[in-house]
Amino acid sequence: MDSEGSMRFWGSGDGKDGYDAIEEIAGLPWCNGKIAMLGNSWLAISQWFIAAERPPHLACIAPLEGVSDPFREQLRRGGIPELQFWNALLGLLCGSYQFCS
Repeated sequence: MDSEGSMRFWGSGDGKDGYDAIEEIAGLPWCNGKIAMLGNSWLAISQWFIAAERPPHLACIAPLEGVSDPFREQLRRGGIPELQFWNALLGLLCGSYQFCS
């Protein structure tokens, strides 16, 4: 089964979507206008891309356990190629895949 959407892995697409989400939340009546983010793994990595877009209402990020260099920390840890995790992950996701869009 294939979805009509695109699953993006990291990159400016995550940052731009996150910017829009933060600014939307900041405008809600129950929000004081200061948004913080917390998360690990993919959610941690996405925070760096969102923060790079500089949303005005983003007050702080707390990226826990997020890789900063996927090539060295995930794909070739210790110089040894490791693609098993990524192949398993891609097999679980639907849609068309776009890396670093």
